Amino acid sequence: MSAVLPRIAVTMGDGAGIGPEIIVKALADPQVATMARVVVVGDALRLKQAAALAGVAVDIVTVEDVEEASEIPGRITVIDLALLPEHLPFGELSATAGDAAYHYIRVASELAMAGIAHAWSDPIRCRSLSKGSDPFRCTSVTPPLPRGGARPQSRPARPCPAPCATTLAPREPRARP
Repeated sequence: MSAVLPRIAVTMGDGAGIGPEIIVKALADPQVATMARVVVVGDALRLKQAAALAGVAVDIVTVEDVEEASEIPGRITVIDLALLPEHLPFGELSATAGDAAYHYIRVASELAMAGIAHAWSDPIRCRSLSKGSDPFRCTSVTPPLPRGGARPQSRPARPCPAPCATTLAPREPRARP
């Protein structure tokens, strides 16, 4: 008898950033299908674009429900919110991508709160999220170095240029002109 695999809803992260590429590369690994039933909350077209740019051969399929999450290696299932325009450039700060990232997080969180799936958020760009019209502002907190300034041994020799913990906090309503 096979074990029931956990259902995981992964947000696509910042559609103009590295999130889509990270997802297609990670979910292309055949071992992932043996560990969990993963569904991406994001934009199917953007994942297809990222797969093409990264040279990753995967089958990206839209689904309506987490229950349809695939256990087939090489297949990525997506709850397609279709929020990003087709020609949105990669690597540029975008309020549109920030708005979309907020909605990916919202939908995945709702699935998790309902007990339908575990949720995980892919990288988001705080500045993009803050530029959008979502009701939250994103703040980054750089963790302090341990006493003496030495980084823990578990960190890579070349630390991330901006390690941060991301939090969401209510944002003051914007003044309308």
